[in-house]
Amino acid sequence: MDTVTYPHADVAQALSERFVPVRIEIQQQPQLAQKFDPFWTPSLRFADWRGTVFYRAEGYYPPPLFLALLDIGEAQVRLRRTQVDEAAKVLQRALDRDPQGALAPEVAYWHAVARYRATNDGKVLHDEWDRLKERYPDSLWAQKIP
Repeated sequence: MDTVTYPHADVAQALSERFVPVRIEIQQQPQLAQKFDPFWTPSLRFADWRGTVFYRAEGYYPPPLFLALLDIGEAQVRLRRTQVDEAAKVLQRALDRDPQGALAPEVAYWHAVARYRATNDGKVLHDEWDRLKERYPDSLWAQKIP
């Protein structure tokens, strides 16, 4: 079993093409580590250029889930930077790549939010959420829908 996901070819490619990865050694850089509040390792933070964290994840993720996690993290930053169309595209790509993956319900939830934020159309949101509830009825993300 792999214990580190970063060297996996698909993950390494996604990281190098879409992110500026920063590795912080907790013991050697305690003040910097404290800023990002790691609770467990590995610890991922998705932040903008100012260091404002918009999404966090803790612990090991195997490569297919790690790729979905990268998509969610990128989309979270884009959503908060009002790049809603780009966020929706990133999340749609994640759904197309792994529609039954463990993170697919979360991806679908945020895809619905991104589509709503892009259109301001409540029908779009509810249609997307109806599809989520149909595809992933037992998921936490289906339960979060009012």
